[in-house]
Amino acid sequence: MKKEILLVAPYEQMYASAMRIIRDPKYLAVDVVRGDLAEGLALAINGVESRARVIISRGGTYRLIKQANIGIPVVEIRSSPFDLIESLSLAMERGGPLAIVAYSNIINKYDEKFLKKLIKTEFTIVNLAEGDDVKNVIASCAALGYTTFLGDAVVKSVCDLLGYTCYLQESGSSAIQAAIDEALRISSSLKQEREFSRRLRAVIDFVHDGIIAVDGSGRVILFNAIADNLLGVKQEQIQGASIEMLAGLPFIQDLKAGEPIVDRTFRHGSRLLSVSTIPVSMENDFFGSVLIIRDVQELQAYEQKLRVALSDKGFVARSTFESIVYKSGEIAHCISIAKKFSQYNASLLI
Repeated sequence: MKKEILLVAPYEQMYASAMRIIRDPKYLAVDVVRGDLAEGLALAINGVESRARVIISRGGTYRLIKQANIGIPVVEIRSSPFDLIESLSLAMERGGPLAIVAYSNIINKYDEKFLKKLIKTEFTIVNLAEGDDVKNVIASCAALGYTTFLGDAVVKSVCDLLGYTCYLQESGSSAIQAAIDEALRISSSLKQEREFSRRLRAVIDFVHDGIIAVDGSGRVILFNAIADNLLGVKQEQIQGASIEMLAGLPFIQDLKAGEPIVDRTFRHGSRLLSVSTIPVSMENDFFGSVLIIRDVQELQAYEQKLRVALSDKGFVARSTFESIVYKSGEIAHCISIAKKFSQYNASLLI
């Protein structure tokens, strides 16, 4: 079964810890894979293509996935102060100058003053930036006399390759579980949002009016099926595009200016349409507009159908022209005109 949450573990210990955690039945929606950096990114992309709605990872792998803009939330596994102390205690037992090397999202929270109180030996902090050659960074530290390292999985693998001692800055079980719990909360919120969106979409597509919503920059964020039919523009063509795509329609300039429109009729092809717009704003901020487009002929046909239905149910006039009591010729003339109008199904304002 495909899982909605995918944890990409950069190193073996994290993979083993995560596998133990997800044995709990409440984590049935979580899957765990082992992969670092490019391999981890490939696994994340594969997870998105399968079914994953949230990705979890750590360190450089987290940064790589986050920067790839894979289209879903990415949760970072952080290291707690207890994880830091435990890793440092092992490194300090060895003695000698210590280089703490990791991507900034792992070590940017380290308080240097705190570390100076905790570490009695000489140490340096090296932040890795995206694109840095980790091998060159490690070699530069070693050239300065730092031959003992503390870092993430990437740093440790390079140190192992170069023959330097490196202690892995791990994230303990509590940090992994906290990230999983956060991912579950995000996944639950996304599910509720998707359900609400589908219900709203069903309602919007069911109504008899064309509905278009644009944001403050004029980008179309909603275009229902009726608008598709009335304007002859496919939803997939206009969704996310500028309202300028409909530049041939007479209300576009007023819409861009944020001006309200009330029942303005216009011809589009063989159809007579009516448009109304509702600007959406709060205080001095303009967020866009909602457009309501109607087919005038369909409206008239619907009104006629409604009148017939009301007539069938007994909602008819109880009086006739013969019920009018009068003597003057003027009233007789008015009745004569009214009888002519009564032969048509149009509304009459008296």
